[in-house]
Amino acid sequence: MQQKDLLEAFSYIAIIFGTVLALVQYKLNSIQMKEAVKRDKELTELRMKSLSMEIAQIELKQVQKAIELAEYYKDNILRLFEAVDYVYRNAGIQEILCAIKDESMIDFDSVELYRTLSKENIEKLRGIQKSEEFAKCVMEADQIFNMGLSQGFVSQIVSDEVSDEKKKIFRVDITGIVNTFLREYVNAILNNLEYFAMNFSHGAADETVVYQSLHQTYLEIVHTFYYSICALNEPMQSRYYTNTIELYQKWHSRKLEQEEEIEQTRRKTTRKGTTISV
Repeated sequence: MQQKDLLEAFSYIAIIFGTVLALVQYKLNSIQMKEAVKRDKELTELRMKSLSMEIAQIELKQVQKAIELAEYYKDNILRLFEAVDYVYRNAGIQEILCAIKDESMIDFDSVELYRTLSKENIEKLRGIQKSEEFAKCVMEADQIFNMGLSQGFVSQIVSDEVSDEKKKIFRVDITGIVNTFLREYVNAILNNLEYFAMNFSHGAADETVVYQSLHQTYLEIVHTFYYSICALNEPMQSRYYTNTIELYQKWHSRKLEQEEEIEQTRRKTTRKGTTISV
């Protein structure tokens, strides 16, 4: 009997000891888990802080790049466009381009071009750029804006003596001057627009930084070159100036949204009995 009681006592002690060990182990595990969670939280906070700093640095670089691009835009797009705009307006090109509605400018390809402009107007545009009037406007712009297009394309011929005087005659290579204008101004602006827009499309710069100050002229310039871009972009083939188009669509949509917000504000104010000028 005593032996049985002794075994039972040992059994109780073992159960109690095991329970205590289990509780101690649970407590230790709980402490370790809390410490692990704490360490993970601290590491996460450090990573988030580091990530925030990296994001801040990226955003700062994007802002700085946008400011640099605004200067680039002024020197390499706006400055050149002034002369192109003069030629296009005086040669009658802008008058035809005005028929193109902004909301129709989506695909920027040759198929869309024939939907936005009549065949007659497209033929007119092609004819104008080959006309003497267009060449005359280019020559005028060359003088007004000091473009330097005539260098190398104007040569002087001295005639025989007439009444003790020599008559000066100049030979002008008009085709060379027009081709130089198209290459160094029209094509240059298109390529510069693509570089400008590419920085925003690929995240190198923040387009919202310059939108308010540049979007109006950007939309106007792309509208002016809509015909040129469409003529290059044939369906099912490699497309040109895709970044220029993407930025145009983004800024045009934002412009429409802003105009809608202004109109809604005007309507609400009008209903309250006060009208504001917008």
